[in-house]
Amino acid sequence: METRFKSKAWISLGCLIGTCLNFSYAADHSAEKVEALVLEQSEARLLVRWKDGSIRAQTVGAKTYKHLPNLELISVPDGQTLKQTINDYQNNPNVAYAEPDYRVQHWAITPNDPDFSELWGLQNESDTDINAPEAWDITLGSAEVVVAVIDSGIDYNHTDLANNVWQNPNEIAGNGIDDDENGYVDDIYGIDAVNDDSDPYDDDGHGTHVAGTIAAEINNSKGVVGVAPNTKVISCKFLDEYGYGYNSDAIECLDYLYDLKVTHGINIVVTNNSWGGGGYSSILEEAISRHNDEDILFIAAAGNSGLNIDVYDSYPANFDLDNIITVAAVDENEELAYFSNYGTENVDIAAPGVEVYSTLPGDTYGDYDGTSMAAPHVTGAIALLAAVKPDFTAAQYKQLIIDYGQEVSNLVNAVGSSNRLVLWNDNDSGPLNCDGVVRARILEPLESVIQTTPGDELDIYASISECAEPVTGANYDVILNNQVVGQLVDDGSGNDEQANDGVYSSVLTINFVGESELNFSGGIESAFSIVSAYEPVIETTTYDYQEIEGIELIGSNRDDSVSVIEPGFTVQWPLGGIDTLFVSSNGIIASEYSSVYWNSSLPTNSLSHAVYPFWDDLVTANGGVYYEIVGETPNRQLVIEYRDVIHYGYSNDDDEYKMTFQVIMFENTPEIVLNYKDVDVADAGLSNGGSATVGYEYEGSAIQLSYNEAIIESGTSYRIQQSNNNHVQITSVSFSDVLKVTYPVEISFEYTVPEDAESVSLSIDLGDGNSESLDLDAASYTHAYSESGLYQVNLLLEADGFTASKVFSVNIDALTDLEQQLIDIERDRLLQEIDSAPDEYGLITLDALEQALAEEADDVLNEILTSPEEHGLIASEDLELVTFEKISELEAGTHLLGSSVEITNLQAIFSDAQLVWVYQDDGFLGWSSDSEMQTKVLNTGYGQLSEIKAGTGFWVKK
Repeated sequence: METRFKSKAWISLGCLIGTCLNFSYAADHSAEKVEALVLEQSEARLLVRWKDGSIRAQTVGAKTYKHLPNLELISVPDGQTLKQTINDYQNNPNVAYAEPDYRVQHWAITPNDPDFSELWGLQNESDTDINAPEAWDITLGSAEVVVAVIDSGIDYNHTDLANNVWQNPNEIAGNGIDDDENGYVDDIYGIDAVNDDSDPYDDDGHGTHVAGTIAAEINNSKGVVGVAPNTKVISCKFLDEYGYGYNSDAIECLDYLYDLKVTHGINIVVTNNSWGGGGYSSILEEAISRHNDEDILFIAAAGNSGLNIDVYDSYPANFDLDNIITVAAVDENEELAYFSNYGTENVDIAAPGVEVYSTLPGDTYGDYDGTSMAAPHVTGAIALLAAVKPDFTAAQYKQLIIDYGQEVSNLVNAVGSSNRLVLWNDNDSGPLNCDGVVRARILEPLESVIQTTPGDELDIYASISECAEPVTGANYDVILNNQVVGQLVDDGSGNDEQANDGVYSSVLTINFVGESELNFSGGIESAFSIVSAYEPVIETTTYDYQEIEGIELIGSNRDDSVSVIEPGFTVQWPLGGIDTLFVSSNGIIASEYSSVYWNSSLPTNSLSHAVYPFWDDLVTANGGVYYEIVGETPNRQLVIEYRDVIHYGYSNDDDEYKMTFQVIMFENTPEIVLNYKDVDVADAGLSNGGSATVGYEYEGSAIQLSYNEAIIESGTSYRIQQSNNNHVQITSVSFSDVLKVTYPVEISFEYTVPEDAESVSLSIDLGDGNSESLDLDAASYTHAYSESGLYQVNLLLEADGFTASKVFSVNIDALTDLEQQLIDIERDRLLQEIDSAPDEYGLITLDALEQALAEEADDVLNEILTSPEEHGLIASEDLELVTFEKISELEAGTHLLGSSVEITNLQAIFSDAQLVWVYQDDGFLGWSSDSEMQTKVLNTGYGQLSEIKAGTGFWVKK
């Protein structure tokens, strides 16, 4: 039987360093692809962490670590692969963990213009710089502040650096003695972990360039100036003359620097780390975390592969540690550099990284491009802050740098803060000149989508500060679906650990199933989606393999390959939807990139959301990975089939080693189906999943069916789904096929509630301003949209205080010209039909209506004229009109008259009247042409009448 072997000394290295990262949808990580980058088998090595240091391997010449006493660097024995060696150590009960010693490189691009001499990043006319001169009016840094450059070394003799290179105060140069007893003889300027000596001189140039950007001397009539020109710089060399190095040597540098601070009191505030490219290393992460314990910041370059490192991991930039600041590169126009990695979750800030001019070995200068050049700008900024605010913590320095940067629209979707570095800013809003500026940051939860289970309690923590000083005495609303459900407080109650420390806390009890939006009042801009679902289970189900022809996703003879599927709809997994899937030839389907071939127990903590149908070291051989979308919207299914794949090392033509299995995912149902058609192979150790992992993982939690257990039989199926089916949930939603303006859209749904639920309600928000309460017995609702567009529809179910919601999109298309024309034709035809025979529709024409109204009007008029008194009217012939002239003709006595006009000259009208009086203006008024009578009128209490208003009745006494 033909077998093949491959060396995988640096797992996934081929697509984590250099230009190989710029792949499209697939990347082959075979030994042949990375031959130039992988060491010979005899040079492969691994890091082993023993549970008890006294029983470690004690390998002759193996590297050990002072502050990591159980850690050992071990070479792979002759005749063994790295994977075999790692598996051997992982199976040793005395080993905590074993991992490859990843090789990394610095993140600089080749110099392109050695004569460029303008430090645009510090000051330029376009004001796209970090405002260094303004900051230097406040401080030039301090010799008491020490910065470490973990890199290719430093030319400590360079005239622009020599005065700022740290010298070990506890070591006597040249005496050949380890005076400070730290394990290194004559470590005057630092150490060289590459060559295992104490001379960290730079033979590459990269580290010297970085050091110059941080701390080149000012006002010395030499070359350039650094961001913090009075700061001291320690060199720890771990990259060789070609810019490559190992994690093990980086760990030694971190261990050395940790010892200098903890044991010898050296004030190391920050380390600059312009390198990366290895895989995840728990040991490197631990070494950086130890620096966090001692308030030492770790500035990491984001990397130069132009990739989103939220998707494609890049270490050490992606470690989730509080003391890491990850830096992207921008050019002089505030544009993200074409080569710069980015990511809103894993990149914190951007800084100048294009054509950065700085020091090089041998008293020379040159300009480099790279995130390597951006990171030291941030490192220098930290050094300046430490000089003026020595009592601040590393967390406060980090907050000032990130939160008080300059917001740039180009960076909104590139870095988490949307900011580029500044030292000083207008309106007292820069890190060094901050005064009175309040910032709010959510500390927990950090995810934009939070996965919970009904009944869970979600802890919320927010830091509210003014120029990184805590704000106290306030409180803020916690708002869920536009309803206030709690308060963020800083009073030491509940889950608030300490009163008046500027960290505000709240506990939110999850009482719903579905997805809801969480946000806050008071200017806290963060918003989250909470997805509440019951924990998933993996259960056997009826075997129903879907035979597909499929579209080739990963072709034949591919090893460690990853391809991307964007199905055009959201795939509903038990704990959240996925829009983009990364499919690995090694039996992993995830929300992010992974080509790791050696399986482990779940959770891995390296993938945030993944399903593992058969995670093993697989090769597509003469088969491949295929996919097909079946069904119709909104009930489509995505089928991914691994067809005739084999375990690595076996012949492509050997049928008894070929396996076929598939994964089915759904558009509208939160579950995953695993179908195993043929997983029996000739090797008993590999057959039926004997060396594979099968399970499902989400955000550090996982459910596992098997790990290296031969329990997966051919012709069987499993279903991964939510565990509790007797709860409030909307189980399915669908809608009619025709989604057009004015067409009725029928939205159908199914739901479940507990049988003993007492109060149940169902409502729908149609996304266009209309919402309705629904009949609980209804299975659908019909609505016509008046305008085209994408509408977010929310179906809300509530039962006894628990709610479930289903949010989905309905895309309503505009009518085509032809459709509108047909509608117009139909409307015109209908109008003509109605017009020709209105009585058939219970209608009459306008002419008939006018005639009927006219006839009705005639009848009413005749009735009024016949009996006007019945309508409160009087016939005109019965009215007696009294004119002014007739007043004098009135007989003696009292007469009630009315005035149709205003009478202002009473004497002219009533000269022969004895008395005129009227009820006007809420009282009786009188008048007489005889003065004696007028006096009597007034004496009786009547008021003086001077005029009679139009329409007023009055009495005249003759």
